[in-house]
Amino acid sequence: MSSISATAAPLTLASLYHAHHGWLKNWLTGRLQSSFDADDVAQDTFMRVMGGEPLTTIRDPKSFLCTIAKRVMIDLFRRNALERAWLEMMAQIPEALAPSAELQQIQLETLQQIDAMLDGLSQKAREAFFALAAGRPDLRRDRRTPDGLR
Repeated sequence: MSSISATAAPLTLASLYHAHHGWLKNWLTGRLQSSFDADDVAQDTFMRVMGGEPLTTIRDPKSFLCTIAKRVMIDLFRRNALERAWLEMMAQIPEALAPSAELQQIQLETLQQIDAMLDGLSQKAREAFFALAAGRPDLRRDRRTPDGLR
């Protein structure tokens, strides 16, 4: 097991990276069946570690990295599914009416940013957003009071 003992040197991002990056990349390659995606997810995992909890609280680095990597993979799968749906929708548009490749890329990136922001909201907030986006703000009004206020 790779637990950090009380007598071990303090864990730094550099030591965590050097000790576990290769192992994490191999683990991810086995799950993603793509060395390219494994490289990206491993790098994103360490970027999240850099912006996350203090490393002194990590008891089992491999379990910690696996947990973060699984979250990064979920985000990757979500982005890929969103991109596939976007491309399918764009394929339905006649070529003469389709936006330029540059505009399509901007639209896809904007859609991915909106998706990421919505993912951080509560279910009620997402429902309110979609109701407003659909032009139906009345869908979220609480019918118990005349003005919709609680």
